[in-house]
Amino acid sequence: MTYALSRGGVGLATGPHPTGPWTDHGMIVPAGGSGCPTGNIDQAMFTDVNGDNYLYWGSYDTICGAKMNAEATAVTGPVTQIARGRRMEGGFVVRHDDRYYLFYSDAGCCDGAFSGYTVKVGRADSPLGPFTTPTGVDLMDLTSKDGIVLAASGNGWVGPGHNAVQTDLSGQDWLVYHAIPSSAPEFGPVTTTWGTTISNLSRRPLMIDRLDWIDGWPVVRAGAGPSTGAQPAPVTTWTVGGTFNEGKAGWTGPWKLASDPDSLGHLTGKGSTSELSDDLVRGDVRVEADLRLRESGTAAGLIITRENGAKDITAWLDRERGELVVTAKVHGRTTTARSPRTPPRPAPSG
Repeated sequence: MTYALSRGGVGLATGPHPTGPWTDHGMIVPAGGSGCPTGNIDQAMFTDVNGDNYLYWGSYDTICGAKMNAEATAVTGPVTQIARGRRMEGGFVVRHDDRYYLFYSDAGCCDGAFSGYTVKVGRADSPLGPFTTPTGVDLMDLTSKDGIVLAASGNGWVGPGHNAVQTDLSGQDWLVYHAIPSSAPEFGPVTTTWGTTISNLSRRPLMIDRLDWIDGWPVVRAGAGPSTGAQPAPVTTWTVGGTFNEGKAGWTGPWKLASDPDSLGHLTGKGSTSELSDDLVRGDVRVEADLRLRESGTAAGLIITRENGAKDITAWLDRERGELVVTAKVHGRTTTARSPRTPPRPAPSG
């Protein structure tokens, strides 16, 4: 878990479980002299598909990034400035279709009803850039940037920004951000714990809206801006699945129920065996599982199959070859098709 100090600097705490207990390891990005010329806050971590870890931070005009060690406990690579502009901050990187997208916010975050905060994006072939906008503007250019992901639309919310991206169980992406209600943009005078009175503190409730990808670029609600009223919620429950926190009802197989403080319930087993759900799935499906290998040389995976004794259709991932393998058996004839994993785009030279 990373955290930032109000005076600047990014710290690290680690724990054996997502709920701790936490051990503080101090600053992994110092308040000054980090190699990033402006504020050392607003950090975000990113892990690439090959396991490489990166940390992004900055704020107030410049966003920087650097590679981390394999344990994601220290910044080890050179610090690279990847974006700059007026009040540019809140960098957050995701990978989509083998390209890297740097979401960021610019303009004033906290000017009440006059806030011009906006979420924008740049795209690159490498986690550290160079990032460019849809019209080809480099995010390091000292000019206005296009690539708007989310902006005020006159519907009662202003200054939407400082986002994170989450993906629900259906594979739909969502933008999490804050925005200011124009009808009640500020709190009254607030006295801090250290005795300072702030008279213009903006209200910034947490928001979430659907993130669409159109022609290779992300945009909230196809460009409609922050939503109002009831909206379809993220998918948080599966059609077929389980956490096994309540037992293994609805599943058939030799695996045994176990538990630990981290995952609570889970299944454990040895040998070439499988656990099968009694439920059915139809149409397009997205499959996801959390797996742990307790012993070296062992393997585990997730298989989709029609289980009627013959296993007519089976889909699985061939780890060694990096392929999706689908086998179908129809009238005694077996056909196998393989879909190779798309290789990552090469990093630009120079």
